Amino acid sequence: MRKWKSWKEHRSSILAVAVFTLLSVMLFISQNYGGEPEGTVSRQGEGEPTESRTFTYETADGESQQIDLEVHPVERENAEVQQLLEQAVEEWEAVFLGENKSENEITGNLVLENTFCDGLVQAVYESSDYTVIQDDGTVANEQVGEDGVIVTLQAEFSYADISRTEIRALQVMPPVQGSSQWLRQQVQKQSGKQEAKSRTKETFQLPQTAEGQKIYWKTKETSDWYLLLLLGGAAVVCLEWQKKDRIRRQAKHREACLNREYPQMVEQLSLLMGVGLTLRRTWERILEMDRKMQKKKGYVQRIYMKEMHRTYLDIRKGMGEREAYEQLARRIGLPSYRRLVSILNRNLEKGTRDVCEMLGEEAREAWEIRKNQARKAGEEAGMKLLFPMMLVFVLILVMLLFPAVQSFSL
Repeated sequence: MRKWKSWKEHRSSILAVAVFTLLSVMLFISQNYGGEPEGTVSRQGEGEPTESRTFTYETADGESQQIDLEVHPVERENAEVQQLLEQAVEEWEAVFLGENKSENEITGNLVLENTFCDGLVQAVYESSDYTVIQDDGTVANEQVGEDGVIVTLQAEFSYADISRTEIRALQVMPPVQGSSQWLRQQVQKQSGKQEAKSRTKETFQLPQTAEGQKIYWKTKETSDWYLLLLLGGAAVVCLEWQKKDRIRRQAKHREACLNREYPQMVEQLSLLMGVGLTLRRTWERILEMDRKMQKKKGYVQRIYMKEMHRTYLDIRKGMGEREAYEQLARRIGLPSYRRLVSILNRNLEKGTRDVCEMLGEEAREAWEIRKNQARKAGEEAGMKLLFPMMLVFVLILVMLLFPAVQSFSL
């Protein structure tokens, strides 16, 4: 039974060790006893990039050397390559004209793809007039005359070191009347005329119509307002987060102070009730001593004293003592203060004798807890100082060793 319980406790660790051990053995077998014989190299698949690999060999006398070798992917036979290039040309001819009717009437952009045959064949293009046909297929025919212009397009298809070149003479014509390109050309001409006629003026008006069509001009849209809105939203989020963080830190600081002050409060209640004072009189006596201490220079009122004063005011206004003490516990919200309130309520029910003993025991435990907290805080402070000390040590070490290393180099 004990062995089974031990197995259950360490089951995850044992399974992890077993799995990684099995994987390591399988990898060792695969690398040392599996795959091709020694001296056999596996290539990448067709279409994959060339690899630069390093190989190690050993001579009969035991000397080891290394060589660097570029390993090309699997390639086809020459006849197969020619068929592949032919297929690539057929695919290109089926798509390169785009929406143009023929090679003798080019008015729109061409479709010039860079790969064919599932990426096995690469294509590169050259144009005899890049102002008309660019290498990406864009056709700029706004300035072309009515008779058109002939532009030679050269397409080179390559597979490995084998290539094939196709040349096409394309008749580029001006935009078709009524098309968007033609309308753009007309708007361009009219805008140029308006600009030329009004160069003596500070402003000029762009054309409102072109070839009978209404033209609506738009101002350039900016995203400044959008960025400003995002910046404002980010600022609001940061402010809200800062506010919540400040409240959280204040609550944490208040909680730490109350925990630190708790032993003193319990000890005061225990001492005064131990000499025979009632709970209410004890409460009043503690507040009287605090008022006298306020007259001294440098006095800082403790948080628990503020809460005791608020509780005393609630009692003076007619609230029952039991309810006032419970309100105190709810406001503070710490387990230690809830225990104290339960002891005080016990005093209201059964008298002072047992309560004094309970308060004394609570005070001793509270002081012990405070000692442990102080010890823990000291250890945490030491850990926080560890990194700066190590950094200073490294800097000092560098300052000492740098002159020595520099003298050796000289």
